[in-house]
Amino acid sequence: MKSVITIKTCVAASAFACRSSAAKASFKRKKAGNLSIEFHVVLFLIAAVAGFGCSSTPNKSGYNTVAAAPSSAREIILENNTPTVDMPKVTLISTEDIDRSNDAAAIMAVKRRWPMAMQARDEKEFDAILAAGFTFGADAKVMNRKEYIADRISANDWRITHVVYDNMTLQFFGDHALLTYRNRVTNDNENTKEREIEVIHWADIFVRSGSEWKIAAAHVVDFRIEPNSTP
Repeated sequence: MKSVITIKTCVAASAFACRSSAAKASFKRKKAGNLSIEFHVVLFLIAAVAGFGCSSTPNKSGYNTVAAAPSSAREIILENNTPTVDMPKVTLISTEDIDRSNDAAAIMAVKRRWPMAMQARDEKEFDAILAAGFTFGADAKVMNRKEYIADRISANDWRITHVVYDNMTLQFFGDHALLTYRNRVTNDNENTKEREIEVIHWADIFVRSGSEWKIAAAHVVDFRIEPNSTP
């Protein structure tokens, strides 16, 4: 199994969620592949800088160096018993001397609750799983926690009826975790009977809050609408 190098950070910035009326309208104005990835790049840079600033030590030449612990990747099969949310497995990247299996299970349980909250437009569920400083980014726009929840529970003819996840990779950075993945979101219009299928690439940040893991941020990396969607 191929090893990777990880940098432990003491600070992490942001990096999900599918349909909203505002996001839908904005996405449709973009051609496939042209969605801004500014947030993803900024988050990576902030996390990298934070890592060097928090866990680095100066060497004899005066430059900071970071000790990298060996890491490994392994596939975890998830309990996939939610008919409208298909999330079968995740690849966990972690340092070899720390077992993050329980943390991974907790994060993936929260992750599964998220699309289900969107399907039900459940304000209490959003409130339970989103961190206090949650941010959502898509198409060079950002919503805070209050704006995001209001957007997701607002009246809308479109319903998320099925979500399939793949290429899920989870990596820990202390009390933060990065989850990247692609999902295929089926949306049905209750009035017009139109169907739209979105394929979206995401980067999510999770943060430990006491004994729980919560969603700190979610940002769209790429977006396209399937050509077989009905007009």
